[in-house]
Amino acid sequence: MDRNKKNTLFFSIIILPFIVVIVIPLLILVFTYNKFSWRLNFPLILLPVIFGSLLIIPGIYLLVITNNLFHVIGKGTLAPWHPPKELVIIGPFKYIRNPMIGAVLLILLGEVIITGSIILSSWLFIFLIINIIYFIYSEEPALVKRFGNNYKKYKKAVPMFIPKFKIKKSRTF
Repeated sequence: MDRNKKNTLFFSIIILPFIVVIVIPLLILVFTYNKFSWRLNFPLILLPVIFGSLLIIPGIYLLVITNNLFHVIGKGTLAPWHPPKELVIIGPFKYIRNPMIGAVLLILLGEVIITGSIILSSWLFIFLIINIIYFIYSEEPALVKRFGNNYKKYKKAVPMFIPKFKIKKSRTF
């Protein structure tokens, strides 16, 4: 793999999520933590840490899995300038069309719970709104152009962010 491709992969896979879930939240917390955060003492402070971690850990796992699927199956990355060449509809992509954003939202929500930061929750909301707008008006039309009817069928069958949970009716005897 040439150096330019390695740099593109590194920037696409590592740097973009790192900025969203580490750099921006840290900047928010540095400038606002004492003003808009939990004021809990030990041992109560452990509760948000535990619950937040229960979101962050699967969020990181989901981010790693989906990035790997984009790279291996899709032959691309999450970055708009290096998109997958193949439509990826396996793994988490069977349940939601944007599991990477779902992963980032889990991580951000975990950070909000741990810190209790109102401002950080605003960042989560802004990030979600920006991505919804981006997906609806930019990414999804581009995916329809690139993958045609395959993407249209996929889009119709699979929700954007929240998986469908079908409740099976139990038989009555």
